[in-house]
Amino acid sequence: MLHEPQSLAPLYEELDAARDAWLKSHPGTDLNGDNLGLAEFLSNASLPLITSIVSESLRVSSSSFSIRTVVEDGVTINGYPQFEFSKDDMLLCQLRSVHLDQEVYGPDAATFKPDRFLGSGIVTEGGSRKPFLPFGGGVSQCEGRHYASKGCKLVLALFLLNFDIKLDPAYEAPSSGSALLDMTRIGTGVLHPTKPTHILVSKRK
Repeated sequence: MLHEPQSLAPLYEELDAARDAWLKSHPGTDLNGDNLGLAEFLSNASLPLITSIVSESLRVSSSSFSIRTVVEDGVTINGYPQFEFSKDDMLLCQLRSVHLDQEVYGPDAATFKPDRFLGSGIVTEGGSRKPFLPFGGGVSQCEGRHYASKGCKLVLALFLLNFDIKLDPAYEAPSSGSALLDMTRIGTGVLHPTKPTHILVSKRK
């Protein structure tokens, strides 16, 4: 997000607006420091753009495999005869390919797009929800996926609530996009960046 033209400004605007609205409807609430008021605000604030960014980050950077064993002969995928398997065949599902499918996410599927998961952006033309599988799928889908996603959102919001973050001009910032990810780590969970991004962090006034 730091590489976007507007950097983190839209996130600060969303968070500050949510904070001001919360304080107006909850007079006397203290959102400074470690207290229940702050926890209640962060747990209930909508923050759609921050939520979208968490989902988009997972879509672009996640890379996990699901491995299945065929249990009987003659199994096909959606009835297509060219995809017929025999008993004990091992199938490896590369979930990242779904997230980068241009037929699903459009010609910019490989690009980080902050607002991709806002509104109708996560719905196909037929009205169904676009596949989003950073935590796997089916019976083996991560049981802690909601907790993890919520945690990412809360930590990001808490950090933005307290700190100003910007790129360090003393270092050349790498270009944005999935091309910066370490592709030698395919299948290991979340792909790491190939180069560090140097930032400056200061306490918000």
